[in-house]
Amino acid sequence: MLSPALDFAALAEAYKAKNRILIRDVLEPAPAEDLYNVLARETPWKLVYYEQGNTVVLSPEELQRLSPQDRAQRIANVCARARDQFGFIYQAFLMAENYAQKNYPGHPLHAVFEFINSAPFVNMVRQVTGISSINGADGQATLYVPGHFLNTHTDQIQGHKRRVAYVLNMSKNWDPDWGGLLQFYGPEKSIDQVFVPRFNSLSLFTVPQDHAVTAVAPYAPVGRFAITGWFVDP
Repeated sequence: MLSPALDFAALAEAYKAKNRILIRDVLEPAPAEDLYNVLARETPWKLVYYEQGNTVVLSPEELQRLSPQDRAQRIANVCARARDQFGFIYQAFLMAENYAQKNYPGHPLHAVFEFINSAPFVNMVRQVTGISSINGADGQATLYVPGHFLNTHTDQIQGHKRRVAYVLNMSKNWDPDWGGLLQFYGPEKSIDQVFVPRFNSLSLFTVPQDHAVTAVAPYAPVGRFAITGWFVDP
């Protein structure tokens, strides 16, 4: 599935500049198209958001049981707290958890999770980042629709062995004006670099780094699809 045109040595040289890179056309065209179709048409999304130190996950059934007022109030509370605290809200399919628990038997994203943990993919990440100790990845599929965001954080959590974060972007014809940008920060939260979520591109960056996914604009006509997670040490 990886594009045979990838030049790992050149990518590794580019990665050294900031310990991050956006790799275009990372998959062959046919598998990339297949993955987009799975995310757009076959994925049962759950709503995920941050509330007072905890991650809340709501299934479509749980969302339906909420009144429109309750649903709107929960979203408003997340946004209000995010003004001066860490916060996020988006939709997700928890790939690593569903794979381990054998949920959704036969779902195509199980094969995608295996592919990300396969020797060719892991070896590519090792070669590009220069971190030879990583031996696998976790992951989730994500969908950001208007109003969704993930504000500034580093990805570093005590007790976790995250070495390299990844974002496999699957949004077609994404316009930067729609938001949903992977934004990296320098001193005093100056904007150091921005990755636009181009279709069939892979963002890699060493953990920790200050970054965020900017809010998707209310006028965005489509959602922002991606597979995200971390490559980890044993």
